Amino acid sequence: METPKDRGLGLGLLAAGVITVLWSGNFVAGKFATGTNGAPGLDPLLIASIRIFSAAAFFPLLLGRSGRVVLKRPGIWKDILPLGLAGILANQFFFAAGIKLTTPGHSALVHALIPVFVLLIGWIFLRERTGPVRIAGVLLAIAGAAYVALAMPAEERDRTLVGDALTLAGAISFAAYIVIGRRVLDRMGSLPAVTAAFLVSVPFSVPFFLFAAFRQDWGAVPPAAWWALAYMIVAATFVCYTLHMYALSKIGPLRVAVFTNLQPILGTAIAQLFGEDRLTLPFFFAAIVVIAGVAMVQFTKR
Repeated sequence: METPKDRGLGLGLLAAGVITVLWSGNFVAGKFATGTNGAPGLDPLLIASIRIFSAAAFFPLLLGRSGRVVLKRPGIWKDILPLGLAGILANQFFFAAGIKLTTPGHSALVHALIPVFVLLIGWIFLRERTGPVRIAGVLLAIAGAAYVALAMPAEERDRTLVGDALTLAGAISFAAYIVIGRRVLDRMGSLPAVTAAFLVSVPFSVPFFLFAAFRQDWGAVPPAAWWALAYMIVAATFVCYTLHMYALSKIGPLRVAVFTNLQPILGTAIAQLFGEDRLTLPFFFAAIVVIAGVAMVQFTKR
């Protein structure tokens, strides 16, 4: 007979699987939203701003009374400000700008390295202790990513270099958000903290939105770009953030990480279905190396 615990475990695993697929699809959605195959698209500054505005309107609706009380505590906004600037504002803008100039596979692979950046930031700046297995995992993951960068044709490297750098900046900013936010999230709770981070990012996003809206050729934006933006807002933001918090509460971060680590391969495969990338054998094996290194960082304490 199925127990409530078994049902919760099953639903948590299902939620982890769904967010992995939806987040993997977000990379190709970003390509369509910003313009692909020579077609015009939306300005990356617009995409990032609209996602922030939408999330800031949506997540307060999920807060219960206790969550709303948390947001009224004196002094929390001083703690939330760096989280909003690093994990929301910088991450969203760098992702949108980067995906326009690189491939979905490259973007997914860089984002897979976030746990590695979290460890390095904590180790270098906060003097957090780590061990040889985790350091070996860092080196392995970086080696896998470096192989992709060095093995690609010179033409592809030149075409994606700026986009890869912007994506890397976004991944590092999100890693900083995780490191900075540990104590804040523990004190406030995940949903109130995420909600507050989106809210505090809104006024900083307004100037970017106005600038991008002024220079955007609205009449040239194809329907595919609007549908892609809708996917990024509804599926990759509303649904994924909500299911991610649910999955964490049911199966814990390590089991969730097993699923989300598959994003480089799954994201590239989805992009290939839409003609936006190719899942080659060298990239596949390099992604496996990166995933193995990241797993060593995530699942060991030595």
